[in-house]
Amino acid sequence: MSATKKGRGPKKLAGGEPSLVARAVKVRAVLDAAAEVLGEDGVEGFNVREVAKRVGASTMVIYTLFGGRDGLLAAVCQDSLERLAVSFDRVGHGDHLAALGSLAVRYRRFALTRREYYRAILLAPSLSSQVRGSRALAILVRTVKACMDAGALAQGDPEIAADALWGLVHGMVGLELGGHFPSSRVAEERFLLAGKALLAGLR
Repeated sequence: MSATKKGRGPKKLAGGEPSLVARAVKVRAVLDAAAEVLGEDGVEGFNVREVAKRVGASTMVIYTLFGGRDGLLAAVCQDSLERLAVSFDRVGHGDHLAALGSLAVRYRRFALTRREYYRAILLAPSLSSQVRGSRALAILVRTVKACMDAGALAQGDPEIAADALWGLVHGMVGLELGGHFPSSRVAEERFLLAGKALLAGLR
């Protein structure tokens, strides 16, 4: 839902030559609005004019900041992946296996509570390459390797195991968001069960 629809009015972006702080504020406002539009309208319905309208700016501001529609889409995906990584940063590293489980839980929580950003990750045209190069996936790979080094998981390629874990969590969250489970409690139970089964196979 747009800011105008919510009754707050569009966030106005001032024109003129921006300072570094003003530019950062503009970028943040545009990325937030773009995530909303992408979550509501999908990639095919995504357009710069609607994003500009929501932040009270001209389309020229967005083209100046991001170079156009494709650049904005890539920036929204990158921003959303970094938000996920920031959530991962809060996981402790004392017990590596517990940390791995916490990453999965945080991924699910991010998808459920920040759906516009999660959908931005899902819908980005360059999703595969951006996820592969993201800090979020790097944190997962590093945690998997720590588990292998500690003997909590069998030795192997940590990237392959991380891909399996990312895919499992991604799939279970997708089912939950799609209404596959009768309740959030059941969804959480199945989510944890699937995670335990995969970890058992990796030991």
